[in-house]
Amino acid sequence: MRFSELASLIRQRPGPVRLVAVDGPGGAGKSTFASRLSAELGDVPVVHTDDFAAADEPIGWWPRMLEQVIEPLATGRRARYQRYDWSTETLAEWVDVERAPIVVIEGVTAGRREWRHHLAFIVWVETPQEERLRRGLARDGDDALPLWEEWGAAEDEHYRNDPTRDHADVVVDGTVPWGDHSFTAECIWSTTSVGGSVHQRDGRWFGELDEEPPDPPTPSLGWVMWHPIWWLSVLLADARGEPTPAAESIEWPGPTESLPTITGLWREWMDLLDGLSPDQLASPEHTGFPYRDERPFVHIAGWASMELTKNLSEMCQLRRIAQQLGST
Repeated sequence: MRFSELASLIRQRPGPVRLVAVDGPGGAGKSTFASRLSAELGDVPVVHTDDFAAADEPIGWWPRMLEQVIEPLATGRRARYQRYDWSTETLAEWVDVERAPIVVIEGVTAGRREWRHHLAFIVWVETPQEERLRRGLARDGDDALPLWEEWGAAEDEHYRNDPTRDHADVVVDGTVPWGDHSFTAECIWSTTSVGGSVHQRDGRWFGELDEEPPDPPTPSLGWVMWHPIWWLSVLLADARGEPTPAAESIEWPGPTESLPTITGLWREWMDLLDGLSPDQLASPEHTGFPYRDERPFVHIAGWASMELTKNLSEMCQLRRIAQQLGST
């Protein structure tokens, strides 16, 4: 999803004033993203939660922002707030935010439940903890490590109790340069927060399998790309008599490398089939995933062909939906 497409989605939301939250933990890249988004929307105002939070109050500062910024803007009035100065650890000058069709609220807990009903759109910026900490210390110095650890623990507790990501309209990858952001964001984005998706772990992307998937399923494009990598890996391992890889161990290589990875696995599968005799194809000797019964192995080969065809069709359909919703 390009910034122009995201801006189009936001402009479609109703209301004389649309408040857009850009949320995510510290160091995720929210400020940079919010600045780019503001420019795309016509240099709309950006209000930062860092102007309200304090070193000794990382989460509970919200009543002042609700009273001075969120409620006035949501009701079409000018906002006026006193900025917190981190260098002096005191309240500093007063800042006016004129009424505007769109205002971006940026920062940790920007999409919090206390004012979520006032928000027109929520963007969640997702970046691994190690990278966020690296960015924070590069900006604030190594002496800030205790503060970052303290804040990180408070943020983790907040998001466990108030899972803003689950309410996000768009989830973006904070590790991708914004100039190259369009397709990666599109792959993570889904029409709903319920359903299969891909998530970062230790700087790498992995899929997940729901024990009770929603009906109908609502996966992201990234998950639909990951899914055939998972089942082809399991299929090959079973047919070769190797240990079955756990779903959580199967990595999603990203939008650029997904199709080459699928192609490589499919070639391995075709080579395996080519090496089997007609009698072996007609026997259950190699039969395993997804049936694990006594049917002929050729049934597994037929299922794999149909499943891959279905997956490729799903990729095309989901990308078309994402592009249409992002550009209409």
